[in-house]
Amino acid sequence: MRTADTAARGAPREAGQIYTLIPMVMEAIGVVEKGGWNDFDKYKFRGIDDLYTAVHPALVKHQITPAVRVLEHTQAERQSSAGKPMLHVVLKLSVRFTAPDGSFVTNETVGEGMDRGDKAYNKAMSAAMKYALIMGLAIPTGEKIDTENDSPKIKAAPKRTSRKKATRADALEAIKKELIDAYGDDKAAKADALEHAWQTRSWTALTDKTTPALWSGLQTLRDHIKA
Repeated sequence: MRTADTAARGAPREAGQIYTLIPMVMEAIGVVEKGGWNDFDKYKFRGIDDLYTAVHPALVKHQITPAVRVLEHTQAERQSSAGKPMLHVVLKLSVRFTAPDGSFVTNETVGEGMDRGDKAYNKAMSAAMKYALIMGLAIPTGEKIDTENDSPKIKAAPKRTSRKKATRADALEAIKKELIDAYGDDKAAKADALEHAWQTRSWTALTDKTTPALWSGLQTLRDHIKA
């Protein structure tokens, strides 16, 4: 929040009216409940008109003038779930509240909006203005439920390590069985076969399971047979 309470040359001066009037505005506004309902995502919200209706009389009564500026913005084309093009806008808004004596406070917020037509900027500015009012004037909802009461549950990632180990073990067992079927107890013949597989990377049991970890196990098996 930016303020104007210093003289032109930077010397301190008496605090302006804005610091007295803003608390009076906050008291006049009081609670603004969540009167809107989002049917799609199932949640209550406060719309921009709810805030304007509550804030406007208090600002007029205490002669505080709001001035709005868009400081920066970006836009990009997105696709809706139906595949239709939509304009996506993100902007930073500056809202300055000025008292009769020229003292002021400034709030900066960010808003985001998306629309298939020409309303993306309107939505982004409305969102930014709504939160400039809510946070700048500390407007409560009157609800006892806090955001800390809700902890999103995240699905645990699959245990890929154990699956890889199982795959490697299965493949090595297949190699052992194929060696026994082909060469019986002839260690020299089995060692030669493993050596060939190691050099050419062409062992039939590994056609769809060739990984660095598996070839490492193959080398261990080869060394074990040679012993």
